[in-house]
Amino acid sequence: MRFRAKTSMVPPGEGGLLSTPPSRSVRSKSWYSKRILLVAVVLFVFWFFKPTGPSIQWSASSHQYPAAHPQGAHEIIKTSLRFIYPAIEDVPALQGLGIYTLFSRVGADLVSLNHFDEKDPVEQKTKEETQNAALPDNKIKNDFKNRRKYVYDSTSSSNSPRVVIVSAINYEKYKLQSLVNLIQNRVDYAIKYDYGVYVRWTQEFVAEMNDYEFYTDQEKSKWARLFCLRAAMFAFPHAEWFWFLDEDSLIMNRDVDIAEYLLNPASLDGAMMRSHPLIPPTGIIKSYESTKAEDVELVLTQSRQKIETGSFVLKNTLIAKGILDTWLDKLFLQYNNFPFGPDSAITHILQWHPYFLSKLALVPARMISSLHNPLVPEEERETDPISYFSGDLVAQWIECNSPDSCESILANYVSLLQEP
Repeated sequence: MRFRAKTSMVPPGEGGLLSTPPSRSVRSKSWYSKRILLVAVVLFVFWFFKPTGPSIQWSASSHQYPAAHPQGAHEIIKTSLRFIYPAIEDVPALQGLGIYTLFSRVGADLVSLNHFDEKDPVEQKTKEETQNAALPDNKIKNDFKNRRKYVYDSTSSSNSPRVVIVSAINYEKYKLQSLVNLIQNRVDYAIKYDYGVYVRWTQEFVAEMNDYEFYTDQEKSKWARLFCLRAAMFAFPHAEWFWFLDEDSLIMNRDVDIAEYLLNPASLDGAMMRSHPLIPPTGIIKSYESTKAEDVELVLTQSRQKIETGSFVLKNTLIAKGILDTWLDKLFLQYNNFPFGPDSAITHILQWHPYFLSKLALVPARMISSLHNPLVPEEERETDPISYFSGDLVAQWIECNSPDSCESILANYVSLLQEP
């Protein structure tokens, strides 16, 4: 007697095996359907992109971006001068007008008066000429709002300064002659080495901070440093390095060229503090041992407790701009638990973003940001890595507590510079 083999009754997927494989006709139909679908997709793609396909314009003209412009303005004003700074003689008038007349509020946001400019530059120029003729205060306000529009007229790095010195200065903090001394100090140094200068009033960044009073807070006002630096990078697009120097600082040794002294790879390589805690003296996260000087995008210094941003250098590259844009993100800008404003923010960024950390060079403070310390004895010159000593490139007094004390310290350093 013969018995026929029985097929398994266990449904597929429940541990059984099909005793009878799918028929050849089923497999053929599946394969044929896939071929039909593939041919249909190819034909559709060909039809979509061919000239007689759908009326979609792929020409470059349909993807033009608007012309580059400064933050808070529609146009630029080109200048052939490498020294861009505000009119110091306008300060008394600005103080008389008050900060509330120099900006406007649109909804919940503070905006520059450039927000109300005409789109046509010719019409705007005519409008301002009429306003200026009608009332002297209008000229002061128009000059103030237009300061952000100024850019250096260069076409390449060959006719652009290698280094641009950048400062944001609070015109209510120092007397008129002191403001002259601060700006002239930067200009004198830049003239000697054919560098550029970019100075803005701290008050100009009220709109960016969306706060009329931010510049009166010692830590919050530091954010203006970054906005000013970003504006400088727009104004000098072909410069190689940007050196931010705080208002509470003077360049004391004009015989030292920062490019040769620090920024050339050979010099920077010898100055870098490798495997050094970001938060001294015992922080866990440290600068990298293997970072090459030619790969550095950001140069920072430290006090005895933290990273400082009173004097630092940023390279003009896409990576460095990315660092700056990250640093200026509103998440950091509006975070209230950073005790030292942008100093705390950049420390956090470097701790949590290894790629940015790999682009950092920490250098001794006395290279570009020696701190004012009238009590330090001359005998400690060789052992004190932070305090100012005669011959250092920069003197800084970023911890001065009042306008009067800041004014007094500045006057003392200006007198030292004037000594034969």
